[in-house]
Order: sequence, then C-alpha cells, then structure tokens
Amino acid sequence: MGEEHLGDDDSLTLDDYAEAVLGAVGARRDLVVVGQSFGAFTAPLVSARRPVGALVLVLVAGMVPAPGFLRRLVRERLGVVPEEIAAGHCVALGHPAELAAVLTGAETGGPG
Repeated sequence: MGEEHLGDDDSLTLDDYAEAVLGAVGARRDLVVVGQSFGAFTAPLVSARRPVGALVLVLVAGMVPAPGFLRRLVRERLGVVPEEIAAGHCVALGHPAELAAVLTGAETGGPG
C-alpha cells in the first residue's frame, strides 16, 4: 500500500487497515494495541493476526453496533468485564486522568 493515505480510498476494507497497521508494527513485541472510535473495528483484527497476539488490547470509545453489545460480547467471549469510564466519545479530552489511570492499570495487570 505504500505511503498513500488509507482514508483516501473508499474501496479499502477493515482487513486492509489491519494489514497496514501490521506492516507498520513489524516484528515489535510487547505490543499494546489501542483502537479509538472507528479504530476499534481494526484493533482486534491486528491483535488476532499477530503471531504472539497483543500484550494488551484497548478499545477507547469504540464504535459498536448496538448499546450493550460490547459488554455482552466481552463477557461471553473473553470472560472479563470491561473497564468503563463514564464519558462521552472523546474520553481522552474530557477525562484524560481517568483514562491514563485505566491504561496504566491495564499495562501493569492491576486496576487503574
């Protein structure tokens, strides 16, 4: 895909975005994959396609098909309860300290 801007091509798929990220990541290890908003569709694909997976997968204000969908899916498929911050779509702007605490907790394996 080279250096072109992926967002400029309406024919690209989530798979194309995931492959672009994987190409940029290369062989790095101990990867924390973060997907915000629309990126939450791509981040799990990136994590799943890495031979060693991701150390941590974080979805921030992830787009989901229906309210409550992500909570149920995470519980059913992963057996965990997601960390949530009561905030709008731009949690990084509105609640940066709370987001940093949750992310730091995820990195260390403990609560934020």
